Amino acid sequence: NNLVLGVRDFSIDNVPTRSRMGNRTMSFLFKVIGGLSISDTQTGLRAMDNKAIKEFVDVKGERFEYETNMLLETKRFGTEITEITIETIYEDTENHKSNFNTIKDSFRIFKILLAFVSSSLISCVVDVLMFAILIKVFGFLSEEIKIFIATAVARVISSIVNYFINHKAVFKSRSDVKATIWRYYILCAVQMLVAYIGVYLLVYFTHFNEVLMKLLTDFILFLISFQIQRDFIFQTKRKKQGYE
Repeated sequence: NNLVLGVRDFSIDNVPTRSRMGNRTMSFLFKVIGGLSISDTQTGLRAMDNKAIKEFVDVKGERFEYETNMLLETKRFGTEITEITIETIYEDTENHKSNFNTIKDSFRIFKILLAFVSSSLISCVVDVLMFAILIKVFGFLSEEIKIFIATAVARVISSIVNYFINHKAVFKSRSDVKATIWRYYILCAVQMLVAYIGVYLLVYFTHFNEVLMKLLTDFILFLISFQIQRDFIFQTKRKKQGYE
């Protein structure tokens, strides 16, 4: 049930610089943003069984855009990727006939992260606004209690918004709500605790504004959360015995 890729050896001398640099760029983006370790993202030599075709035939795009989307969709389909080294031959040493455009095609990978950024920005606005309001409302309480209440209530409200956007629009998970929401809220609980401790310590040691310290803490947590949600929360389970 794997998607089999015939991959080139980019370490040999006759590989055009354009192909080598373009592939390295795309492989890096696939790894960091897509969570996929692929040594040759531009290969068109791919093999799959008849059942897998039913999944991949509906992938959007044409030409190289389709090939890129196809690799990205393996995450959602729960499809493993197997690489087999093939002979590397270039008739044109400068590779002028290549359909790959480094900027244009790299942006297709970035769209995943941009979608996550958009989702996070929406929930962040909700979160920060609620936090700022609650800090004022509970201003009569001690610093640690005030920050804890504001962080908890604001995070619960914003997390509901964030979950449904990420589930449906960002990671397009095939898993139902029951299978993912409990993992999501475990992550939220840990994030909330870390955010509380982080904001409290930053305010305690720097005496800076609570909202500014929250923005700094949440930015760091954002980078970590993206990796966790992509690989553990909204990841479709691998299929062991064919496709449904």
